[in-house]
Amino acid sequence: MNINSAGKTTKILKLRTPIDIILQNVDIYKLNKIAEDRIALGTWGNGVIIIDTSWNLLSVIDKNSGLQDQVVQGQYIDKSGNLWLALGNGISRIEINSPISYFNDRNGVLGTVQSITRFNNTIYTATLRGLFYLSNETIENKLPQNKPTIFRIVEGFDEEECWDVLTFSNKGEEILLVVTNNNVTSVDQNNHSKVIVREVPWKLYQSRLDPARVYIGLEGGLASIYRKNGTWIDEGKIEGIDEVIRYLSEDQLGNLWMGTQDQGVIKLFIKSFKNDRINEIDINRFDSINGLPKGPFMITQTSGMPLVATNAGLINSIYWKKNLYPIPHW
Repeated sequence: MNINSAGKTTKILKLRTPIDIILQNVDIYKLNKIAEDRIALGTWGNGVIIIDTSWNLLSVIDKNSGLQDQVVQGQYIDKSGNLWLALGNGISRIEINSPISYFNDRNGVLGTVQSITRFNNTIYTATLRGLFYLSNETIENKLPQNKPTIFRIVEGFDEEECWDVLTFSNKGEEILLVVTNNNVTSVDQNNHSKVIVREVPWKLYQSRLDPARVYIGLEGGLASIYRKNGTWIDEGKIEGIDEVIRYLSEDQLGNLWMGTQDQGVIKLFIKSFKNDRINEIDINRFDSINGLPKGPFMITQTSGMPLVATNAGLINSIYWKKNLYPIPHW
């Protein structure tokens, strides 16, 4: 109850909001309107809570998000729309308008990430400490309505160096293939795993020419596996290739392009098949004589012919008289 200067009595009412449970668990220290429809609530010990003008929770930026300290003593929006925070320990700049979410070891992602894919409507990532998937579970948090998602290890891959993952999809069947230090392993939709090939692999590539075939870049060559009648057939190594194959891509003509660390670029043309198996092949190699700089040679493709990414820029894989040519301005 309050009496103002005119002698009238006013009554202070508690505002009911969709985030009452959160507000009961934090100490609000600084407020800042960061956009027409968004407000940043700086807290003493729980980071920054971002809400809309109807008090709906949009996000919480705290240590789980990478904030170095959770005591917010000041806020500032710069001309680019970035949110600057004066913290109990240091200063942080947050790209508050970015649509990108960041996951690290606080979210269960351990080790250096090597590859990522979507399998069984779930995100899987291969790291040098295992194979992880984005779980429906959440991190325990003091704020009941703020439940950051967490990655979990796939059983059998704990502390296993994983270098690549591929979602094999063909004729309504979907299987996750994983490259480890010494094998290629399949994972089903229940996260049950089975070793398919025992080699030293680096890279996987599902053929567009024949989607039942998956090429495997090896420490010493190229191999392939073939899916038939619900079974994997190990087709073995392809003769004539013994380089370390780190990157793979196919062009619209069915040629398989291979990138190496420092042994140039290799093109494989399959002349014929016999009973679904690779029969006759033609192999071409490209190095400095053909216009390539020093390696590594990363094969990439968005549309059309594959491109060779090098330390000296992008190289077009369309060749004339057996030469590869740099792309202008790259």
